Amino acid sequence: MAWGTWTRAHGPLAIYDMEPELAPLLRVATDPRSGQPATYLAFAPHACNYPPFSAYMFWVKGLLWHVLDGDVRMVPAPSPLRVLLERRGLPTTLELRTVDTRLARAVDGAPSLVFEVLLALGVGQLARRLRGPQAAVAGFVLTFAAPAIFLDAAFWGQSDAWISAMLVWCLVWWLGGRYVAAGAAYGLALVTKPQAILFAPVLAYALLALRCRRGGSWGQVAAALRTVPAAVLTAAAVAAPFMAHDAQSGAGAWRWLERSYLGTIGSGEYAYTTLNAFNVWWLDLVALRPSDADWWRLLDSRTASLIGLSKDATGMLLLGASIGLAAVLCARRLRWSATSCVTFAFAVLLSAFLLPTRVHERYVYYCIPFATALAVQRRAWWVPWMAMSVVGTLEMLSHLFVSATPASFAVTGAAAIVATTMLPWTYGVLALAPVEEEAETGAAAPSPLAGGAEGKS
Repeated sequence: MAWGTWTRAHGPLAIYDMEPELAPLLRVATDPRSGQPATYLAFAPHACNYPPFSAYMFWVKGLLWHVLDGDVRMVPAPSPLRVLLERRGLPTTLELRTVDTRLARAVDGAPSLVFEVLLALGVGQLARRLRGPQAAVAGFVLTFAAPAIFLDAAFWGQSDAWISAMLVWCLVWWLGGRYVAAGAAYGLALVTKPQAILFAPVLAYALLALRCRRGGSWGQVAAALRTVPAAVLTAAAVAAPFMAHDAQSGAGAWRWLERSYLGTIGSGEYAYTTLNAFNVWWLDLVALRPSDADWWRLLDSRTASLIGLSKDATGMLLLGASIGLAAVLCARRLRWSATSCVTFAFAVLLSAFLLPTRVHERYVYYCIPFATALAVQRRAWWVPWMAMSVVGTLEMLSHLFVSATPASFAVTGAAAIVATTMLPWTYGVLALAPVEEEAETGAAAPSPLAGGAEGKS
């Protein structure tokens, strides 16, 4: 909300100029001395570290809040803040609104609600392609009503629906042969949240499928390569105005990349084995039985693992092996069909949640839409869909109960075991799948991956 307030006042392009102390809000909290409600200045914990397209989403929030919330206080800035504002040439009278009100929470979740609808529609289209027209409604309802989906924004105010919707539609359009649209969706995802990188192996597999499937050809691969310039041009079109603004201000044209990618991926600031993600590294933590005093020390991802490599390196090795195994099984058992692409997407995003270090709890979100599309298509996928939905719900509520107590470890350890078990379950479903090509009965138009008549698996 602080970022939204700043962009409303100064424009989306100025989002990386903002420092937390420059955009205070009001917050009502209990005075520890009197026990009575008191109003305090509240500040964002850090400057914006999201890519450029997100700035427009924050600007929408700020604009809505400005229009809808008439409870505004105009107050002179306190002395230290006034000096900083004067140095920046900014007004020293603050326009303050109270955060954590019902209206502020509704405004905060509004963009995510729109993307949740788009996400559910996209999953419906994936289900339609895999199972037929009747599956589209089931895919939509199961996605839109999933607790892990709506709690992410409605309860926690997070924005994972933004890129999840883009990634799902990227695959929908790819399977329909609309490669420019697919590339634009992926390019937009890359400049919305850095987690979009996790989807790159899925597009690489889908590209190979156009050559390796029955009836595939290099010509189809060449046609699909239009995705690359579409993604690059979309990302460049979104980022270019920010780069021009930052270069003109003397901050450097690549400030957005340094903040949102280099400052988050691989940064020592996030060098923890897990950030409340109930995965294999959570099991590692539970085995160490940390107390509150040594919790963060035992989470250091740069320490050695059982195989001698750092835990960071071990996690990446496990992730690479899992992606490779999933690709082989999808290709051999599902014969590069459209279903194999959706299945591979689920396996990649499930692996990305379970195996690498530095994973946040919310990363569970990204595999659930693809699990939903698969569950609508085949009963063998009901177990991972239900398991990850339950684990995802616990993840969205984790900040309410995670601690170093035995009771908390019992619940979170069980959740981590269930989630981790879903990876071998996925391999098992693939290994036991009939070696047949699957019918893409739901396509509105022939899929480039359909490859003629296919047997139902």
